[in-house]
Amino acid sequence: MSDIFISYASEDRQSAKILSEILESQGWSVWWDRTIPTGSRYHQVIEDALAAARCVAVIWSRNSVGSDWVRAEAEEGLRRHILVPVCIDNSKPPLIFRQIQTLDLSGLKSGTTHPALERLYSDLQILLGPRTTGQTGPSAKEVAKPSRKLQKLLPLTIAICAGIVALLFVVTHFVPSDSHRSERTDIGTPPPQHTGSEQPSSSLDTPPPQHTGPGQPSSSLIGSGILLAENVDGKARLVLVDRSQDRVTWEKALAGFITCLAQTERGEIIVCDQERILKMGRNGQTLSMINGKFGELSDAKELSDGSLLLSFGSLHSIRQMDWNGQITWSVNNLHYPTDAQRLPDGNTLVADGTNELKLIAENGQVARTISVGSWASAVDRLPNRYTLVGSSGSIILLDQNNNIVWNVSSVGRPGSVQQMASGEFLVADPDNNRIIVLDSKNGKISWSRPGLEGLVGTIELR
Repeated sequence: MSDIFISYASEDRQSAKILSEILESQGWSVWWDRTIPTGSRYHQVIEDALAAARCVAVIWSRNSVGSDWVRAEAEEGLRRHILVPVCIDNSKPPLIFRQIQTLDLSGLKSGTTHPALERLYSDLQILLGPRTTGQTGPSAKEVAKPSRKLQKLLPLTIAICAGIVALLFVVTHFVPSDSHRSERTDIGTPPPQHTGSEQPSSSLDTPPPQHTGPGQPSSSLIGSGILLAENVDGKARLVLVDRSQDRVTWEKALAGFITCLAQTERGEIIVCDQERILKMGRNGQTLSMINGKFGELSDAKELSDGSLLLSFGSLHSIRQMDWNGQITWSVNNLHYPTDAQRLPDGNTLVADGTNELKLIAENGQVARTISVGSWASAVDRLPNRYTLVGSSGSIILLDQNNNIVWNVSSVGRPGSVQQMASGEFLVADPDNNRIIVLDSKNGKISWSRPGLEGLVGTIELR
């Protein structure tokens, strides 16, 4: 059984070979159809390898998006929740796969590094577990057979080690120490909890860039406006836009790779990446932080009790977690949840990448489903009990009886949807590199800001 099955079009064989070599160098076993035994039934061998694999890595390209075989293999990975898609030429995957984040490996060459590889390794570790070896480690043959020079030095090395052990025995048993006066507390103790004005340090929270001259954004205090998160050229940042003047008024550079953006009822900002969840004050300083391996954390919302409701697309689950990192409630085996909202009645409304919204009861069971016609990626239940839905290719407004009020099809796959204080709807449209504002009465675009490559999500700060 192989860890990873690589699905690709025959025209992309060289790319599959390079990817296979890279993954094998990281300790995973990889199967691709280069070594099918002579006389074997070609299709049967592939089906057996696909069934046995623990992960399906599909290579999307202009060649593979039209391949029935690649699509069938990718659908099997999607069905089993083990699909890891990559793209090598900026081609858009088939529609059914666009709700899944696809890593851009354009320009990947043998023997070179690529900025997206570390993120690929992280996603695979979440799915498959830790690697058994590393790219820079020695081979088993090198470890098993020492050099002749080392063999000659071996007796001397043993003698030196024996002397060191004897010396340590004398020191620890016969030399007085101060250990009886105080106990060590620096090892094995939990990290301090950060509350109030105490500010923890964070690699995610890096100083903002300095700006000079008139009309340049300020970095001292975050005011009102439309806040967006983006990852561009390996760099993450938050940007605040004044809609009335259509200009940037504040920005902050961050380390890491942002996966979601949210706001608390008190106006604080929640930013997530693959290794931490960060809560920031309106002065841009860190208030609270959870460290961990979060993978493709798609959404985070703070609940009334202060805990977080998290949507894990790649883990196929939603979880409630406190700021100590303790999970207090979870629902697993969802399709690919990218957005969830706790409703006043205690139920949880989930958009999980299917053509139905799921209403999940407190016991974790699906109480009912709401058909939306296409793959839902974002949802917002409004105060009037209408429901705003972002789905693949459209924004849909449903009334209290879940009937369609209007359906706008001029968008890609929305990253986030939110009702603004004005009653309008704010939408992140990363497929089209823009944020847009829609009229709540008819869904027409009343404002947009284009040119936002690497857009993750957006919120209105009030």
